[in-house]
Amino acid sequence: MIVKIAEKEPVELRFTFNSLVEFENKFNEPMSVDHLSLNQMLWFYYYVVLCSKKGWQTNAWLSKEEFDEWLNDDPTVLNGLAQFVIDNVNMNDVLGGDKKKA
Repeated sequence: MIVKIAEKEPVELRFTFNSLVEFENKFNEPMSVDHLSLNQMLWFYYYVVLCSKKGWQTNAWLSKEEFDEWLNDDPTVLNGLAQFVIDNVNMNDVLGGDKKKA
C-alpha cells in the first residue's frame, strides 16, 4: 500500500519491528492486539506509516499532528491501514512465535 500525506513524497508501507518498538516505548507496555484502545490503535498506525520511510529516525518526516490531519481529511484511510496490517502481519505469530514448531 502506498500512502501520500499532504505534499510529502509517497511512501510504500512496510510492517517493521520498529513500529512495534516505538509503540511499546510510547506506552511503556507490551503490544497487545486484544486490548488496544482507539488512541493506541491510531498511534500504532502512525508508527507503521512513520517507520515505513527509510531514514525515519533522522529526518522527522512525519509528525503525529500531520498524520492526524491526514486521517481527518479522509477517514477511509483507516480501513486501508487496518487491511494492510491484517494482510501483512499475523500479530500472534510475530509476537508469540510459532508454537507448533516448539
